[in-house]
Amino acid sequence: MNVKMRSPLKLLFLLALVWGGFNLFWQNGAIALWDQDEAAYAGFAHNILSTGNWVTPDFLWSDPHRKPPLHFWAIALSFKLFGEQEFALRFPSALAVLLTGCTIYVMGRSAFGEQTARLATIIVFSSLLLPNLGKVSLTDALLVLWQTIALLALCNTLVRPRGLWTVLLWGAVSLGVLTKGPPILILVLGSLVTLALFSPQRRHLIALHPWVGLPLSLIPLLVWGRMAWVADGGEYIQWMIDWYIVKRASGGITFGQWGPPGYFLLVFCLGFLPWVIFFPAALGDLGRNLWRKREQPLSSGIAAWLIWGWLAYEFIPSKLPSYALGAYGAIALLIAQTIIHPPHPRFPWGTRLFLLLSLLLTVGLGGAGWWLLGIRGGVLSLLVGVFWLGWAIATIHQLQRGHLENAITLTTCNGLILTFLIWGFLMPLVNLNHSATQQVAQQIAQTTPPETLVIFADYFDLPSLPFYVAQQQREFIGLENNPLPQLQTYYEREQSTVLIFNQTPALQQFLDQLAAAHLPTPQQVPVRGWFSQMGTLETYTVVWRE
Repeated sequence: MNVKMRSPLKLLFLLALVWGGFNLFWQNGAIALWDQDEAAYAGFAHNILSTGNWVTPDFLWSDPHRKPPLHFWAIALSFKLFGEQEFALRFPSALAVLLTGCTIYVMGRSAFGEQTARLATIIVFSSLLLPNLGKVSLTDALLVLWQTIALLALCNTLVRPRGLWTVLLWGAVSLGVLTKGPPILILVLGSLVTLALFSPQRRHLIALHPWVGLPLSLIPLLVWGRMAWVADGGEYIQWMIDWYIVKRASGGITFGQWGPPGYFLLVFCLGFLPWVIFFPAALGDLGRNLWRKREQPLSSGIAAWLIWGWLAYEFIPSKLPSYALGAYGAIALLIAQTIIHPPHPRFPWGTRLFLLLSLLLTVGLGGAGWWLLGIRGGVLSLLVGVFWLGWAIATIHQLQRGHLENAITLTTCNGLILTFLIWGFLMPLVNLNHSATQQVAQQIAQTTPPETLVIFADYFDLPSLPFYVAQQQREFIGLENNPLPQLQTYYEREQSTVLIFNQTPALQQFLDQLAAAHLPTPQQVPVRGWFSQMGTLETYTVVWRE
């Protein structure tokens, strides 16, 4: 990159760090919990603090979301620091994304150079997928941090072996398996084997001492696993092995999360908006460098990172956008390298792809806003999309004129502004209907005394509902299949009781049963919102006896 760009790049780096960091934490306490995973994790952390059981996570309707406990421990500690609320729940994920961007700069500059590392950090904070994922409390943000540290330590070892890189690599592996199990092992061990076979610097890998580092890195996971096995006779560990390893390895699909090969290529094209304009050229450069056996720089390290962080997941049937996030840092560095040393200043293929995706994003925002939020939300979403499209056209215009520096500035601002607009103006409108389970708990708190027992009359499969009820200091019980005799027994007991229904026929049967028993008609308050499906309004009815 020419000398003139170095000073603007420093300013953009500071802008991305400050504004991107602000975006990560802004509005995190204003949006209600997202079912299923996020709400389940909140419930796990709540039970950790309320029961003192830090070994086997447990919460109502949350069994399929159990994992190794590091993320749940982080949420529990955040709850202790900030209280049990949404901002505290999302704090570990937001912090993890912030640290991921900073790690790419701090560790990346020694392997890839100051300018490339600085620009890669800008790309991370001003792209769309990872910063927005950091605003939802999932295990993936924390896992990406450990994966990024591990692979940057591996790349640095290829350049110059040091004891620090060895410690960071195996330390990150240790924390990664305690966060989500096998994914970090697939990434690190697959990359090690690939580099040992094909990298010109393969001799440097000996300094990592995998025959010692790998067993040591697994000790914390094994200690926790042993404690969990003793606690419940192995039920939790056996379930995780079957659900997260055996089922996926045998080609099984979980929660209907299916996708064909090429799924994650589309995810990255959308997730790296607006930087996708440079993505095709970056992949082309990598392919040419590998074919010509040129380390420009660390082509083999980036290639191994992409193979085991991205391409390996294209060939398993079960898919979610977060599965291939381990490759996020590699793509950011790859794009940054291409911009720093551009072979095609106007990036023709990327320009066409960027324009197409920007048009689709504009139409998608307007359509989704109209469908989910009505006329007002649709108009506001469309305006945000039109702003994005106009900014994209301005970026393309600067590239066509050969003004790469201006295009990079516009691209950085475009991504930062879009995330700001989405969470500042669109998500509060989404939350009006999205916060329905929170409204149910608030209704219970307003109409019943603190000692009230809350009965969920069916299997609602919404962990946010019992979590919000627990925040109101209410005891709760979850039932299945609307057992009418049992519901009447609870209703007639002396302790104050409130029942929650989500099916009108079941509620009517319960009311008819009360009438047949000559019992007074209870108080009823309906709450409408998005419960199990966004865009489909449902009604939950709060029922209690005066």
